[in-house]
Amino acid sequence: MKELEASLLFLMEVLSKHKFEAIFGFSQGALLAEQVASMLERPELYPSFFDVCKVLPEPLRFVVAVSGFLARGECSSWETSPSIDSLQDSTLFIETPVLHVIGRTDVIVVRERSEVLINFSKNSRIEEHAGGHAIPTRPRWRKFFAAFFRNPFGHITSPSIPTLQTDVHTGFLPRDSSLVIGKTLPALYTDTTDDDSSSAPSTPDSLPMTVLENPVELMTLPSAWNSSKNGDSSLGEPRLHFEDESGIGYIDA
Repeated sequence: MKELEASLLFLMEVLSKHKFEAIFGFSQGALLAEQVASMLERPELYPSFFDVCKVLPEPLRFVVAVSGFLARGECSSWETSPSIDSLQDSTLFIETPVLHVIGRTDVIVVRERSEVLINFSKNSRIEEHAGGHAIPTRPRWRKFFAAFFRNPFGHITSPSIPTLQTDVHTGFLPRDSSLVIGKTLPALYTDTTDDDSSSAPSTPDSLPMTVLENPVELMTLPSAWNSSKNGDSSLGEPRLHFEDESGIGYIDA
């Protein structure tokens, strides 16, 4: 855990010098993002980490956790499963709004691990893609992320495929708990900034960032998922194609 502590100390020092509205984290990065959000909500519980800060950083406006998991409390060890009592531990809950993106076929951070992290998010939005341990990059996901970063608390169409947009449940949470896909992320406070659709949030240390009207249509990203069943010499492996019971290809997720 020394590496984790060193990373958190570094991040706190950066946050004390530069203002950031949010953190986007993938896998272990999502773990760090959630941990930072929790610490910024309760700095009095972590005096050793905030000693490096000349100015106490403000809580984050939101966090994006892709294939995230928790590493606090009984969840500090990868081999342990949390008890029902620990899932109700008030010290582990965070108020910071979190967008959780989980992969249905993720075998690195399995769904149960992400579900524990979601359990401790009081304000959350959940989306699920049909891929594995990766950030989804299909066109509709890129459109979703672009819209989300411009207005994280707006009513944005869910990019999750229809068969995934239902309440789901796995073993770690009580049976009466469920995860609702695509629910609008709740804001902790009223945004007093002007609604300017031509610009996106930026830090005070950077120039305002202009977002293209259709930025995702201009992007070509490499992906192991492809609609073709033929081999791809550039990848050295045959392309994969799966379909669910409704005939929706996982490559489209």
